[in-house]
Amino acid sequence: MYRSRSSRSGEVFSRIVLPLVLFVAVVGGIAWMTQYLPSGGGKSKISPDVGSDDPFRLNFKVTEAVFDPKDPAYGLEVEADEKCHYDFPFQNESSQELELGLKFKNCNCTHIDFQVGDQPFKAIAPSEKEGVIVGAGTSGVVRFNWTGNKTPGPPQRLKGELWCQHKGVAKTRRFQTLEAKYVVVPPLMFQPDKQALGAVSDRMIHFTCWSATRKHVKLTPDKDIHPCIVYDIKPMTEKEMQDLRDGMKQETKSRVLSAFHVNVAIYQEKDGKYLDQGYLDHKAKLHLQDDSNSEPIDVTGPAITGTVAGDVTVGTAEDNGKFNLSFTSGEDIKRSMTLTADSNVVLSLVAGPQGQYPDAKTMKVTLTKNEADSTPDRTSWKLEIGTKDYTLRGPVPENSFIMVQQTSPSRGIRRIRIPVVGTVTVQR
Repeated sequence: MYRSRSSRSGEVFSRIVLPLVLFVAVVGGIAWMTQYLPSGGGKSKISPDVGSDDPFRLNFKVTEAVFDPKDPAYGLEVEADEKCHYDFPFQNESSQELELGLKFKNCNCTHIDFQVGDQPFKAIAPSEKEGVIVGAGTSGVVRFNWTGNKTPGPPQRLKGELWCQHKGVAKTRRFQTLEAKYVVVPPLMFQPDKQALGAVSDRMIHFTCWSATRKHVKLTPDKDIHPCIVYDIKPMTEKEMQDLRDGMKQETKSRVLSAFHVNVAIYQEKDGKYLDQGYLDHKAKLHLQDDSNSEPIDVTGPAITGTVAGDVTVGTAEDNGKFNLSFTSGEDIKRSMTLTADSNVVLSLVAGPQGQYPDAKTMKVTLTKNEADSTPDRTSWKLEIGTKDYTLRGPVPENSFIMVQQTSPSRGIRRIRIPVVGTVTVQR
């Protein structure tokens, strides 16, 4: 039987389109009721907030440690081997129990403890399965514990990645990273940390120093500092300490818990004593005492370097007052330099701790008068280093030197410090 076009169209609508529209409407209605209407009879195994952007509502007050509320970017300054911790408080604001665990930590120097409610802290190792249960509405703390490095260095970032899920429902697991930044610093810091004087003359040098780790401290110079180098140390006022901090660059910001002005007076001669001729490399020993009734600690002051002129000529202009010991390993060597002084001056080697040779076991240092090159007014002296089976390789150890003593009728006794420099190359 022949059917008109309009009858065929109505049949398609009633048999295909209309059922499809009804199906979509029913599904949409069910989805709407599931999402927006409360579930009945307590049959839901997970809370209705699952599937939202924040399924757990386990809130941390901070996720990056704040050691200074006025400067949140500040990293805690600690001394070497100092034990530290930081607490990250949290609260379970959802309506059911959560599981909280540690996925990983980025440093073995850190151990992480969890505390839930009034329970004692519990050490947590990284694990994908084991954690702690946090009851609905319960608060707690994640504690980072660490020990500072043994030496000062660049800032360190400690990280711990936590996982959290509804109890027993692994598919709801989410992650949160906690961070703490710290840096190991000396007990006392100086600005500037060194001062190159060139030719040394009577002068005054000023340093600023502060502690980021100790408050209410007393700073005194060691009693054995050379009598021609005089320290005057005065504590800063509160305003001066604040000005010091305000003047620091952002990348070098530091706490200023205590601070001092350090004035160093240098004299070539004082009260009949003379500054050692030759290369000056002065680092004073200072004593730092805080109010903890502990023993004072020794700190090294800033480096002061320069050249002290005197009556004795050390080597040539090219030597620059230093003994060059460069040679090739495997050869028996002798190196020498010439010292000249007035004829009434006697030179001699200073032995023991006052003379610090590069390798005393295999090295022989001698100082003899060179009559052939002497004149009635000036005496020539030969300073010689001889060695065999020299055990060291590469640059001569830093701060190697020879100490010579001069004795004259007019000046009495004065020492000459002659640095030993050079490189020992390996024989091929």
